[in-house]
Amino acid sequence: MIIDKEPYKSLFTKVQIKTSKHLFDFYKNKKEMKDNSWWVFRGQRSAKWSLTTAIERLAVKEWKYDYEDLLKIEAGLIRSFQRRFHNYSNYIPEKDDSIEWLSIMQHHGTATRLLDCTYSFYAALFFALENAIPNNKSMSAVWAFDSEWLVSKIIPKLDKKEKKHMLFLPSKK
Repeated sequence: MIIDKEPYKSLFTKVQIKTSKHLFDFYKNKKEMKDNSWWVFRGQRSAKWSLTTAIERLAVKEWKYDYEDLLKIEAGLIRSFQRRFHNYSNYIPEKDDSIEWLSIMQHHGTATRLLDCTYSFYAALFFALENAIPNNKSMSAVWAFDSEWLVSKIIPKLDKKEKKHMLFLPSKK
């Protein structure tokens, strides 16, 4: 995953929270997280997990494909899904709307390069704690991103090949 590599690691700050009171006080004091629609959240059962998409975990880590192969695999998955989707839904996105197709595919269980996030801190917290084991020493994680700031910092650092594979960039409101 791109953010696990330098120079991206330095863009993130980790805050360890040990009590529910500390968590809610932290969130309450981060007023910009609640008032700014650019903030998105992701809850993960383990704080040890990096931000890795399902297709990266499957194709790159398990099957040992490189990223270029991954994009070819994804294109084949999209074509195959598009050919069959009309059997299951009356709603058919535009053929070249990759983000829409990938989101539908992910909803139906296909591994994609999309990473599920939410605008709700509480939904992310639910996913982080959903299968938590009481009195277990392992930590869960809620990632919080100011997506506008993150894009402004990461996009300039991407090389040409990485920029080519961006599906979309958020636009200013």
